[in-house]
Amino acid sequence: MLNGYIGSHNLVNPNDQSYINIDALLSSTLSSKMNAEPLEFLKRDELTRRLVNKMQAWYEISAEGKEPVVKSALILESPCTSTDQRSMFRGTEKAH
Repeated sequence: MLNGYIGSHNLVNPNDQSYINIDALLSSTLSSKMNAEPLEFLKRDELTRRLVNKMQAWYEISAEGKEPVVKSALILESPCTSTDQRSMFRGTEKAH
């Protein structure tokens, strides 16, 4: 999605293609109260890292025969190690 936006808005820096020019939308997305200095460009991997850090975590829980439930919060990885236990978290609980 980010690469599509960069391409459709011609944001690749013509002088060094490893840098992305920051437009008004990216600038407003990346800006924070701590850093009021506007950005002109960033390396693609740095831009991606900063955008990912700004995103809200979400997850989806699905079970066979039921509509998936999407939650916007952080879910911790299950400490389960056996296949039977892990399958319960995927909504495909096996009979014991």
